[in-house]
Amino acid sequence: PMPKALKEMYSRLRKTNESRLINHLLTNLVVTPTKDGATGSVYLTEFQPGDKSEPTIVRFGRYYDTYVRTPQGWRIKRREFHQMAPGPSTP
Repeated sequence: PMPKALKEMYSRLRKTNESRLINHLLTNLVVTPTKDGATGSVYLTEFQPGDKSEPTIVRFGRYYDTYVRTPQGWRIKRREFHQMAPGPSTP
């Protein structure tokens, strides 16, 4: 069961994001076995449709994950996101 605070946060996010359509494209997944499970990385590009249906890139970066095997299957134990673009000084 999902904790109450997590459900509330997800509900707020859904309401906030209803007015803007953001698409997520994940590419170049690389998974490497480890003694405790696996690690992986994947590139993320977020974009949204423009006024003339030309997409605008909102964010580009890379996830670094740690995976573990559970009785319910593989799960992400830890996920870090490193944003590559736009840079920190970009509005």
